[in-house]
Amino acid sequence: MDNKEKMRIILPFIVLAICVPIIVDFFIFGNSFHSNISNESWTGFLGSFLGSIIGGGCTCWAVIKQKQYADEQRKLDEVAEIRPYIVAVSPSDVKFGDMLELHFIIQNIGLNSACDIEIYAINLDWKEPKKIIEQGKYCLTVNSKVEVQF
Repeated sequence: MDNKEKMRIILPFIVLAICVPIIVDFFIFGNSFHSNISNESWTGFLGSFLGSIIGGGCTCWAVIKQKQYADEQRKLDEVAEIRPYIVAVSPSDVKFGDMLELHFIIQNIGLNSACDIEIYAINLDWKEPKKIIEQGKYCLTVNSKVEVQF
């Protein structure tokens, strides 16, 4: 919410907070009309009446903001639901002296295709991670599998 929008919401409340007491004093307390109730009773009635209007307005505003937030969250959740989700299935390793051979299957269990995949192997003895799968080599559609061995 930018400052202009905030001012559009706050400014009417400021104007009402200044004008309502002046209008109430002029038309109700400062007049010479005969009334069956005293000024104190009018003050109590107007205070509760205006307070309920302000409370109702704030409640409506809070409900609208909560609905907007829930709609935004729902949209983000819908996007997250259709993202690809890649898991390593049945990993195994075989040791050949100092060498270790890893074998696993990557599978897309998400609801959308996963393209331009890059997978790296990291070892603390290596200076840089080694690329196992090159970008653009595989495109995993929904529930598809790729066997990886290095």
